[in-house]
Formats: sequence, structure tokens, C-alpha cells
Amino acid sequence: MQFPSLLRVFATVGLLGVFIAPAAAAQPASATAGGSVEQIGFGDGGVFQPTGWVPMKVRLTPPGGETGVYLIRVHQADLDGDHVVYQRSVTLTGGLPNQEFWTYFKPQPVNPLDRNNLAANLRVVLADADGRELAQLSVRRSITPLYSGADLASGAAGAGKRLVLLVSDAGGFFPGSPEYIPGDTVGIVEQLVPVGITPDSLPDRAIGYDSVDTVVWQDADPAVLLSQGGGDRMLALRQWLRSGGKLVVTTRSEWQTLEPLFDLLPVNMRTAVERNDLAPLASIVAGNLGTSRIDMPVWGTAPGPFRYVVSDPKPEAIVESWFSYEQPSELGGAESGVAPLIARRAEGFGSVTWVALDFSNTSIYGRPSQRPAGWSIIWTQVLGLGDRPGVNPADATRTRFEAREYRDLGYSLLPGSRLAGRSVALVTVAMIFFIAYWLIAGPGLYFYLASRKRTPLSWFLFGAAAVIATFVTLGVVKLILRGPPDLRHVSVVRQGMVAPQVVHSEMGLYIPEDGSQRLLIDGGVVGMRPTLTGFSIDPDQHRGTLGRSNPINYVVNLDPPDPRNAGNVEGSATVMDVPYRSTLKKLEADWVGPVARGVDGRPALVLGSGMCEGRLTNVSGHDLVNVHIAFRYPRGLTYDVWVIYLPLWRNGQTIDGLSSLLRPASGEPIPLLSPRVQPSPSQAVRGTLANEWADQYWYRPLRSSMLSAANIVVDDWAERVRRSPAMLSFFSLLPPMENDIGTSSQSTMPLRRGARELDISAAIVAGNLVIVGEAEGVPLPLPMRVDGDKVEGTGRTIYQFVLPMDRSAFDHLERRPPGDEDQDVPATQATEPADEPEEPPPE
Repeated sequence: MQFPSLLRVFATVGLLGVFIAPAAAAQPASATAGGSVEQIGFGDGGVFQPTGWVPMKVRLTPPGGETGVYLIRVHQADLDGDHVVYQRSVTLTGGLPNQEFWTYFKPQPVNPLDRNNLAANLRVVLADADGRELAQLSVRRSITPLYSGADLASGAAGAGKRLVLLVSDAGGFFPGSPEYIPGDTVGIVEQLVPVGITPDSLPDRAIGYDSVDTVVWQDADPAVLLSQGGGDRMLALRQWLRSGGKLVVTTRSEWQTLEPLFDLLPVNMRTAVERNDLAPLASIVAGNLGTSRIDMPVWGTAPGPFRYVVSDPKPEAIVESWFSYEQPSELGGAESGVAPLIARRAEGFGSVTWVALDFSNTSIYGRPSQRPAGWSIIWTQVLGLGDRPGVNPADATRTRFEAREYRDLGYSLLPGSRLAGRSVALVTVAMIFFIAYWLIAGPGLYFYLASRKRTPLSWFLFGAAAVIATFVTLGVVKLILRGPPDLRHVSVVRQGMVAPQVVHSEMGLYIPEDGSQRLLIDGGVVGMRPTLTGFSIDPDQHRGTLGRSNPINYVVNLDPPDPRNAGNVEGSATVMDVPYRSTLKKLEADWVGPVARGVDGRPALVLGSGMCEGRLTNVSGHDLVNVHIAFRYPRGLTYDVWVIYLPLWRNGQTIDGLSSLLRPASGEPIPLLSPRVQPSPSQAVRGTLANEWADQYWYRPLRSSMLSAANIVVDDWAERVRRSPAMLSFFSLLPPMENDIGTSSQSTMPLRRGARELDISAAIVAGNLVIVGEAEGVPLPLPMRVDGDKVEGTGRTIYQFVLPMDRSAFDHLERRPPGDEDQDVPATQATEPADEPEEPPPE
């Protein structure tokens, strides 16, 4: 063989070796690396909120036999079409398959995820520490968005949804679920979506509860949350609760095993007793017979016995329902008494509810052929909702609550993150140049050339004018877009001495530069890392399908700060490098900081007045407008939620007691809200939330008529007296809207898409006083910097102040059982009083 031929052979072999050898070397590792996505959202159906953080559990097999650090990367798209990579690092133990980890992501808003496009639009990969992809994880689960555009229909199918997690070792049980089938029960503002899970399906970070309204702890051992993952999952549950979540604990067979939750409960448990009936539950249903047609004797057919846990209420507890018991005494004979059936207490900005029955016991739902109705009434009380459920209603009742349209209150927050000044400037420039170009390139040039008798040049000069105008416009736009970063935001700030302050901000951030810009949010409370992502707009509120021909990848790092970098600012903060093209990017952030007062005072309920007393001082640092003060006041066995409206509360101003506010020096009380006396920028009013505020004021402009357009949104951003902040803050306490029979004014369904984080009803239900007010021109209420510099810009902040209330005046009503006539109604004869002790137990 000639030398050139040999040279070609060796060269070919060498080149093949260059490409084949690395692939062969990498083949054993990549062949064994891999895994799958085992959980998205919650439950087998993968229920999640389209605008919130979504928990994801993955199962991984490490490449090769060595222990090392790897990356779980979830790919999505942001509002502008750029690619977001949600990244979390994990340590895999070599040789150990099926290792499980949690990670989190926000669903893409432009092309929303559903079960049909999941494979194409959700990409999850395992990468090495340098970001090189090793394997794409298979997705084994389906997903179910809590809502989508297809839900926005007429009738009950378009109602909002509340996700309720039922935690049990057996996967959870929801008695009464058929009553929440749309159409079977009316008088419900949002449909309940019960999802049964086991404790190992709970996330290890508080952001994983973004989609959840209530966690109902059933027959599950909470010690699992401490033994797995170093206690991170128990800490996550508590952090979510203190930030404003709702936890309901129903007893389990071995109530002593609830010890990890003892400090959260409103009661101290003593013992367990058995009763052969469900009369305490039947009495709750019987008390609502005015809105439901229930066959009460069916409640007596449930096969007992049922175990009730006897407990004593803690000093700060509110007892809403009692049950009687009788058990053998150690000294012989029988010992009888009463104990709390349903009790509550506040925990930070959230609430904990105790139920003395095991709701995971399937026998509680009766025999298959005789299911007791009215569970929607029980769940309304347990969950602390403003619903007025009517089960299998008559036609007249169904007609009264039937709605044909919806009104989206969440839309009202969107204007807050728009940089209106920049938009107006650009539109003005475009209009001026369009008019100038039209005058010059059109009639101007033509008449000029006609005067010179050179009209054949009009087309040539027309094109030249277009080119020149284009370059001039680009230059002027570049000139306008110069300058420092600019920001507009709308933020929700939750403050009070009961917990660290919680801030949620939605912002539009304009940076007049091209390339990657480093955004940084300083850490707040230890263990509560801030989050910063692209804006997760509700898919139905985003009407376009934006995309980029040159999308850029950027990373949202989910790793906690490295303790070794505690002195390094960037090592202890949330950092994100965002691609900019001299444009506006919409972002959202969550931050938990040190305790802030906002309002000073200790209000107290006053017996017999229907109101509360106590000095309140605005120490927020801002003048507040559209101030709503809300609290629950006992009325017999139920409660009224009172709301007081103030047009203006100046910074540093002290209210010398709410009673003086309601009856000022003039001697005339603040008027009751009515169609004739409504909130205005110059007048304070008061009223109950369910009657005056909802029926007389909030719902009136939301009703539909034959002339109104279907499926409209609510936008009261520019109004002087706004409804939406207070309605969204008290959303879970809103009653259902009713039709005005005989008129063209029809009821609609209020929605809160993209604004669930405002609901602070849990604090009111737990006995706190809540003050909601707005301030304009407030700097961003969290410590954010752009490339090391503090970002400038202001916006509107919605403040929510939570103050504990002194309820000692009602101890003899709330902390002791009522008389015999108000106790259990026997399931077989609802009109007769239950057999209860004559004397209440001592406190």
C-alpha cells in the first residue's frame, strides 16, 4: 500500500477514535443514569394551581457507582417566551437505585400545561454538576389543573375551586363528596376539590403548598414528617400555616400519636370515649335546616360505635361546637361531661381547627344504601367558609342561586405591574412620527415635487423618506429607553406581631440594557428563602401567544443558601440572571422578613355591643386609604363578621377605640352600609360582611343583565373606592350571590384567579382582627438589587395587619357549652333535645 493511502487510513481511524472514544466512555454512565417523575402536584390526578409553585417528586438512579452532586432541571417558558430552568442540586449515593427528591417549578403561562400536552411542554432532566444533561426523566403521572379556560362556562361548572388535602395513612377519605358535584348542591362560592394523599406525598418546602387551601390531617402519623428528610416536611407545613394556611386536625384511633402536633392544637386531649351515634354532627346539620332539606333520621343509621376524643380547650381557643359523653368512672358508676367537638386557634396568620372525630373512618358516612346528607354544611363550618349550602334543593332554591356568568377579581391586580409612563411615551412617539412621516412622505413631498414639476421622483423620495424615518425613530426610541432601571409593582404585605411579615410582589422591571442582568433579593428570616421568578400570569388573563425567535435560557436556583457563605451577600440571597433586550420583564417575588407591627393596639370584644374596643395606631409609615377593619362577633351559636370602612387613616393617627370611631363626638354613629349610604372617599360606614357588604355593595356591580357581556373581568384599579382588595382578602368568608327574582339582575360567580395569596380569612375565623388598607407610591417592600444597585421605583401596596383580640368577655359563652336546648340533636328525632348534662364542666 502506498504511503498516501496508509496516511489516509490512519487519519480516518484517528478521527473515528476522537468521536467514538468519548461516546464509548460516557456510555456506561448515561446508560445507567435516569429516573422518572413520580408526582406532580397532589394525588393520582396531579392537581395543581396554574399560577402557583408546583411540587414535583422524582425518583433517580445515579450514573455509575460513584456518589456525587447532580442537578434536577425542569424546563418551562416564561411570559416572554424565554426558557426558564428550575434547578435543584441533589447528592446521589452511588449504587443505590430509586432515590427520591423534591423539586418545584412554575407552569408556563403562555401555553398552559394540561394532560394532553404534558409530554411536549414539560421537560425534566438529570444533569451533572456542570449542567451537562445525562438523561431525560420519564413522566409517569397525569396532571389536572385546578382550572383552565375551558372551565369558564355558564352554570356551576365555571365556579372556582378549593384544593383540600386529606392526609391519611390509607390515602384519605372525604365523606359527602357527592354533594360537591356541580349542580347537586347550591349556595357554594367555590367547589371543594378533595384529594386524598399519604404523609409521604407532602412537600419539603412551604412553596409546595401554593395550590392548597386547607390541609385536613386525618388518620395519619405526623411523626413521619419528622423522621423523613430531617424534619423538612414538618417545618414546611408549619411555615405555610404561619404564613396564612389552614390546618384541620381530626382525631385518629391512637390519639396519643398526634404528639408532634400537640403544640398547634386548640385543645389538650385527655382520653377517648365511644358513642353509638353521630348526634353531634347531626345537630350541626339540623341547625341549618332553613337552607337545606335533610332527612335527619338517616343520620341514626350510621353503624357505630364512634370514637370521640375528650379534651379541654386551651386559653386562646374558640369552641364552636360541643358533644356530650359518658364513660365508666374509676370509682364506680359513670362519669359524664361535655367536650369540644370543633375548636379553633390562631397560628401566626393562619388557623388550626380541631375535630374530635376521625373523619377518615368510612363508617361515619353511613351505610351504602343510606348516606346521610348535609356533609357540605359540616364541611362549611369545619373549614370556616361563608357558604350557605343547600343539598338537593327545590327548584325555587336552585333558581335563587343559579349563575350564568363569572367575574374575575384577580384581574384587578394586573395594572399594578405596568410601566404606564414608558408605554405612554413610546405610543406618543410612535403617533408623532407616524403623523410626521405621513405628512412628509405623502402630501408634503408630492406638493413639493409638483411645485418643481418633478412628480416622477415621488416614489423614489417616498422610499427614501421611509428609510430615514425608520432610522430616526430607532434613534429616538433608543434615546427614550436610556436611563437607570425602572420598576412598578403591586405588593401584598402581611404584618403583625403574630408572625414574621410575608411579602408577595408582582412587578414590571425595565432595564435599558441588553444581555444578562443579575437580580438579587437579600435573605429574610432564616429558613424561609425568598423566591424570584417570571410572572405567572393566569393563562386566561393572557390573551396572546407570545414567543421569541431567539429564546434565551436562564436559571431559577432552588437550592438553599450555603451556610458556609453566610458572610457572602450573594451566597446567602436569592440570585437570578435574567436576559434583557432593553425591554420590560414581568417578575414576581416572595419574601419573609422580620416581624413588623404596622398597627399598634390590642382590641377587645365588648359583650352586648356587637363591636370591639381598643386604641389602634397606624405605624406603617404610610397614609392608608380604603381601610377595611374586619372581625368576628359571636351571635348565639353563630358568628357575624363585621366590617368597618375608613376612607383614610393617616400615618401616626390613633383611633381612640372602635366604639368612639363608631360613635364619634357628634354622637351620631357611623351609618350602616345600605344602597342609600355607600362607601365614599369622605364617609366611613359599617356593616356585616354577609349582608350589607356582600349583598348591598360588593355584589351589585358584579351582577349580570341581558345587556352585559359574558365572562368579563373586574378592573377597579383607577377607582377611588376599590372593592377588589377587601373582597380578595376576605374571599373565603364571602356568601354566595343570589338572584334578584323578578328582575333582570342575575347573580354571577366571583373568581380569584391569580390572586389567591390575598385571602386572609383564616386569621379572622381564628378570632383575630384584620385591617386591610392600601398605600400608593410605596417603594418595593422587599430588599431587591439590580447588578448590586438598589432598584428604584414605586407602586401600590395592599397591607394586611393582623392583631390578636382579647375575647375574655366571651369566655363564659365560647369556652363553656351552651344549655341543654342547644346541645346534640338525636339523629333519629331532630326536634328533641339531646341528653346532655345539666351543668357545664368547670374551666
